[in-house]
Amino acid sequence: MDILLSLDLNFLSNPVHMWLFVAGIATVIFITTIIIRTFALLKLREKALASSSNWQAVAYAVFDRLSLLFVLIISLYIGSLLLTLPEQTASFLSSIVSVIFVVQAALISDSLVKLFVRRQMEKTDDGSRDIRNAISLIQFLARTAVWSLACLMILDNLGIDVTALIAGIGIGGIAIALAAQRILSDLFASLAIILDKPFEVGDYIIFGEESGEVERIGIKTTRLRRLSGEELVCPNSEILASRIRNMKRMKERRTAFQLGLVYETSHEQLVRVPDILEEIVSGEEMARFSRAHFTTYGDFSLIFEIVFHVLSPNYVDYLNVQQSIYFKIFERFETEGLSFAYPTKTVIMSPPATIAPLEIS
Repeated sequence: MDILLSLDLNFLSNPVHMWLFVAGIATVIFITTIIIRTFALLKLREKALASSSNWQAVAYAVFDRLSLLFVLIISLYIGSLLLTLPEQTASFLSSIVSVIFVVQAALISDSLVKLFVRRQMEKTDDGSRDIRNAISLIQFLARTAVWSLACLMILDNLGIDVTALIAGIGIGGIAIALAAQRILSDLFASLAIILDKPFEVGDYIIFGEESGEVERIGIKTTRLRRLSGEELVCPNSEILASRIRNMKRMKERRTAFQLGLVYETSHEQLVRVPDILEEIVSGEEMARFSRAHFTTYGDFSLIFEIVFHVLSPNYVDYLNVQQSIYFKIFERFETEGLSFAYPTKTVIMSPPATIAPLEIS
């Protein structure tokens, strides 16, 4: 009886039995959340460690950064909603929970940034030091942005006016951006190259009037090795401002060329030329025939156009196949009695007109 009476006593405007009920609810929520977190970590650990590019890795990172202190405070706060608390106390608890929630969100965001960086690192070669430095810079900027935003939100929840602080940061950022406009332009261009990957180290690219093999992708510049041997250092922003032709990512090379035969070629020989050309190109293992046609009457030749594809992006393979086809065409035309045309002029000389003798009467 005394115990029942003691449970009806009030403590901070709430019966003791209500405090015990709230404590029970908070305990159940806390224990349930911990069990779910532990079970999820055990199930996701193996798949998350195997690859950082799937949703299991993201879920593992979220559960792993879920703080036990955060879970405890949230459990107590949910239970406290059943209590009748003074307005000032309720407001204070709400502010504390908001701050804890912001910190927890920042921890999870920070973990996701690290996960993204690790995923990008896995895609780079071991020797790509500059790319790794740029990825690390992305991590630093992203984490700085996350924690700066978290600090501003915490200050705002604590009742501090952050408007002037945000305005000051904005003005300072604009001033820095204007002062380092070109550097920032190249920096963000390097980030775009890393994320979008229009080319990689080892690719042969053409942009504007420049070309070369990519040797290094830096934070500010990209270094190319030209065919003539010298190194070409190009700002990243200038490369991305141009149309980039990545020759290494070609699957095959298309070739079109013309040849001309003399007008003395007979009709029977002329109609056989497309079949002869198709036979020659189709006989090459690394070539795919497309078409061969008699296209036009030239000034001094009958012009044929031939189109075929070399089934290799390698430039040396392309030259070897093209050379082999040229040799076989020359040999076959010689056997068939077909003559290649070249610029000629025919001058027809007519005999001088005879002048009748003048008769004098």
